[in-house]
Amino acid sequence: MTRRRVELRNSHLHRHRRLANYRGDQTVLAVRVIAADGTTTADETSLGNNIFGNGVDPVNLVSQIGACSYGKMNLIKAQSKSGWSKNSGNVLIYDGIVTVSLPFVSTAQGHAFMRNAITKELNDMFGVESPSQLANYVLYCLPPGSGIPGAGIAYAYINSWLSVFNDDWSKSVTLQMHELGHSMNFGHSNEGGVSYEDYSGIMGASYPNSDNPLTCFNAAKSWQTGWYRDKGVTINSSGKTACFAGILRGVADYPVAGTVLLRVQNGSDNDYYINFNSKKGINGGTQEGGNQVTVVSRARGPRDSYAESELVAKLGHDESFSILGYTVIVGAVDTVEGTADVMVLPTGQDDCAAEDV
Repeated sequence: MTRRRVELRNSHLHRHRRLANYRGDQTVLAVRVIAADGTTTADETSLGNNIFGNGVDPVNLVSQIGACSYGKMNLIKAQSKSGWSKNSGNVLIYDGIVTVSLPFVSTAQGHAFMRNAITKELNDMFGVESPSQLANYVLYCLPPGSGIPGAGIAYAYINSWLSVFNDDWSKSVTLQMHELGHSMNFGHSNEGGVSYEDYSGIMGASYPNSDNPLTCFNAAKSWQTGWYRDKGVTINSSGKTACFAGILRGVADYPVAGTVLLRVQNGSDNDYYINFNSKKGINGGTQEGGNQVTVVSRARGPRDSYAESELVAKLGHDESFSILGYTVIVGAVDTVEGTADVMVLPTGQDDCAAEDV
């Protein structure tokens, strides 16, 4: 399966900042573009099916975010709204989609020029100061050849409303989720100091397929969402939990009793996040560390703050990994049940005196 590094990195600017919101109803608007010399390949129906499903496409942005969040974050279509354009007359936001005509803009003028023209046209058509007044998240789907640099497939603004896609890449479920992740204030997921190299979750590389692979977020991003907060445990020497000995379950088994995420705070500048990356169900397409215990580091900060993460360990049966002050030890792994026996012990300690979590 072909992996693609994702975006124009310098475009992840802190523009239009707002408080990240990982819960409740969040509206989405997809913008299809007709330029002077090109048109977004997907028609409104196809684009809508790939983003919203519409009872036709079973795997889409809405379905996978809903699945990974267990309904805590609910993406819905932008409200229908009538407008008027001097370029195309009456226009309508309907079923979460709108088409913008730019007869005086060519793909040769580049993505930035086209992006700004789309924004101005939406503002004029619907009498708003910003497209963010039309939806919480707005996806610009550009015609082919619009000149997105770098990997040339997409980019988004951090903690913002806007993401921009190169034509058919707007139909990739992993890329849709990746760019939405940036809009939700997620940084990239890295490995070995290389951006995008953590393939265990959505914030690494993306894939051109419209419906697969099915995967959620890595341990650090999963903690950031707060979706599994009731199944998360923080381990530190000054808190009520100084060690852990018990069973970790994957996010696909979140409704089952048990623990899904661990956070280890060891006094360094980084926190460490641990999960069992169970390769099943909603996470059955994970591309790295499947059915292993993964350890991911992230700069310490508020839960919803922006930071890139680093995959530092993938552990199987009878394997261990040391971080400053702690050792992570993996015992039995059951891939059918989706469980791993895990201990996180202070360095030099042989067992966990605390009650199993």
